[in-house]
Amino acid sequence: MTAAYDAGAWTLAAAGDRELWADHRARLESGHRPVTTAPVGACGTSDVVDAHLVHAAVAEGVATILTSDPGDIGRLLAERGARRVRIQVV
Repeated sequence: MTAAYDAGAWTLAAAGDRELWADHRARLESGHRPVTTAPVGACGTSDVVDAHLVHAAVAEGVATILTSDPGDIGRLLAERGARRVRIQVV
């Protein structure tokens, strides 16, 4: 059966949760590919809000992202190759 992974599942996966990985492996072996939102899967972050924000900002051509988390936003922008988006710390 196909499943959708949310940020909590990604957090467990990143932490090496054996139960989650066993479930994931069983799904793949039975031919089912879990789904998630593209930004989360592509960037490998557990912070879905930051991932969606960066995805939307890049897609819309946003010039500045206002954030209290410049480290994560900067890393996500770099992974997207979005060098022209400015980060403003709030």
